[in-house]
Amino acid sequence: MKRNLYHTRLSRGFTLIELLVVITIIATLAAILFPVFAQAKESAKKANCISNIKQISLASLLYAHDYDDRLIHYLHYFIPNYVYKGSAPYTARMNWFGVSLPPGMLIDGLPWDTTHGRLYPYMKNTKVSDCPVGFEWCPRLTLSGPTTITFTQEAGGADASDIEAPAETIGFSDAMQTSPTVPYITPIAIYALACGFGTNQARHNDIASIGFLDGHVKGHKLWIPSQSIAAGYVRWKAGYLLKIPKINPNDVTPLWQSTDCYYYSIKKPSL
Repeated sequence: MKRNLYHTRLSRGFTLIELLVVITIIATLAAILFPVFAQAKESAKKANCISNIKQISLASLLYAHDYDDRLIHYLHYFIPNYVYKGSAPYTARMNWFGVSLPPGMLIDGLPWDTTHGRLYPYMKNTKVSDCPVGFEWCPRLTLSGPTTITFTQEAGGADASDIEAPAETIGFSDAMQTSPTVPYITPIAIYALACGFGTNQARHNDIASIGFLDGHVKGHKLWIPSQSIAAGYVRWKAGYLLKIPKINPNDVTPLWQSTDCYYYSIKKPSL
């Protein structure tokens, strides 16, 4: 009798309270670990982005070496009567990341061939030309180019000898721009609350991957003025890397100061 009672107790299974305790423990562990896993995944994407910008930056240095120390340009080169693989002549746009395709033609859903860019001969890899999460943040950039990494306006086309401090001058970096024809970064537009130009973008856990003209790349926090909510900059975490930090996020007066453009200028303003 005692033996049968013993086996009955062993085979009765878990009680409701025991199941609830186990479920609570699993839910608690999941709540703790899932954010950690998500952050680790995002850190891996950030490292990938930094690696990509590093390779683009080194390719641009090789390009400058071959072109009498002239840096890559930030604007599109317009090539009239361009023929792409037997197409009818059209006006093509050429940039560091690729060439625009004939009207109506797409490659991977985009009107660009990324194997014909000015830096492609130095990279031989189209997969390093963009941030891994870029198009989650900048969907409109499909018109201006197949990448969400752009080049600083003032450094574009400059002679390397004119760069006063290459280690403190931004070259390629995570960027946001809302104009379909202007793929570059400018440090002025945010003060006018305009949407026509580009800014850096903190898309990696509030960090922007920023490359400098000497070839080094780092993650940086940006200054994002709260006054720019109307233009959508706060929502998209778009802002600037400042040499002299602004304590007040509402500090947009005076509208523009030369020191705010320190990292974006090839001739450094006095601090």
